[in-house]
Amino acid sequence: MERVECFKSYDIRMTGEEQGPENLDRVCNAAIAYLQTKNAPGIVLGADMRITSQIIKNSLLGRALSSGMNVISVQDTKNNACSTPLFNYTCSLNPENVGVMITASHNPKEYNGLKVNDTRCRSIGYNEGLYVCEDLYKRRTKPTVKSATGNLTNTYPLEEMIIETVELLGMKQDSLKNVKIAFDCANSMGTIDAKPFFNYLGAEVKYVNDWLDGTFPAHESNPMIEKNLKTLQSLVKTDNFLCGATGDGDYDRIGIIDEEGNPLFAHNMATLAVREIINLAKVAEVHAIYATTMGRSFRDALQSFGGQAHRVPVGRINIINKGLELMKQNKTVLIGAEGSNHIMFPDKRGNFYENILMATGAIISYCKRQDKQLSNVVEQTNNYAFLGEQNFEISKKNTAKLRQYIENNHKNILDGKLSKDDGILVEDENSWFSLRESNTEPLARLNVESDSIEKTNKIAKDITEVINSFGGSRK
Repeated sequence: MERVECFKSYDIRMTGEEQGPENLDRVCNAAIAYLQTKNAPGIVLGADMRITSQIIKNSLLGRALSSGMNVISVQDTKNNACSTPLFNYTCSLNPENVGVMITASHNPKEYNGLKVNDTRCRSIGYNEGLYVCEDLYKRRTKPTVKSATGNLTNTYPLEEMIIETVELLGMKQDSLKNVKIAFDCANSMGTIDAKPFFNYLGAEVKYVNDWLDGTFPAHESNPMIEKNLKTLQSLVKTDNFLCGATGDGDYDRIGIIDEEGNPLFAHNMATLAVREIINLAKVAEVHAIYATTMGRSFRDALQSFGGQAHRVPVGRINIINKGLELMKQNKTVLIGAEGSNHIMFPDKRGNFYENILMATGAIISYCKRQDKQLSNVVEQTNNYAFLGEQNFEISKKNTAKLRQYIENNHKNILDGKLSKDDGILVEDENSWFSLRESNTEPLARLNVESDSIEKTNKIAKDITEVINSFGGSRK
């Protein structure tokens, strides 16, 4: 049966056209009707600063209350908004409840969507249950109205999350005193989360674009696209900053640049975070989860510490589910990461989700303890020539043709093992490339890595020429 376009692999994601009154009504009805089947006593609701976030939140809130569900609304007093990490933290504190976070993450301003949590802070993707929600959407199902309405409670446990994060890092108040950081809030949720965190740690921070605005007047809130880092790159060179930091719209993706303005890749950031927190693990063997598009340096770093690195298909839910599976086996999971700059950590209650404050704090703390510039310690994490993710705008029809062509002709680019479980992945002992379709936008994403820059550039050039021949263009 044909998929409804806005029901993606990991969440519900709508374009501007899909946020008309009729479709929003259907989506919200289906979401609450689906969550009613969980028989949870309540629902945690959060929303970021996007233009339609409060409209969607209020629509969900009214339906939840009338269906008899108690609602815990995660919101600050000024903006009625929260980040996705704080939403997940609140779900972790209320494990008997389901949850919905209204956000479109890193997508352009026209987008919005719903990230859905089951009880016990478990993320629900399409395979985990959103296909049921999609069926309810198709059948125009409405939630069952109950005679007794639910109760509404507002909460905002940011201070508690910050204190727990600092403790998990093995840090104390003022641990980052005399450290200078440049921070581009990108008019996004990092605006609210980062300031009290760095204030608590005593860091000296220069903030820009530090007010919430869902139109993103400065630039898109996507740290994966280098043009969005230009403001931060200019700022970091104006003073003796250790680094520059940023995030995406809902602050569940990290962005870091060194003191020279060079962006760090996900494998750089995750490896540095591991080096900082590895000594806090009180067991001989630790585990980490990484996605197929992560640089191999991360895997190598884990193995050098005697740990095990588990590779899973791209997608935050795949990483989270693997981490939870390992923890259920009483394994010590240290971290999870993927190439799109999602970095996950376990919390004190055995849940596993993004914590960008923890990732950023770990990297900065590692540099401070080593008494080295960030660019120097990053060199220790670059054992291969990694291209960095490149995005190409291409139609779905041509993407299918492109995929088929590369499946049939990949040996002309790299004579390695072909895997089709997660887009196209071709790898040999020294090189690999991944080409996969975005789950949220009409984009093809390319990642390349090898043991030499010449080889990496050659593979990238050959694939780019093929993509261009199918009507693709670099974004």
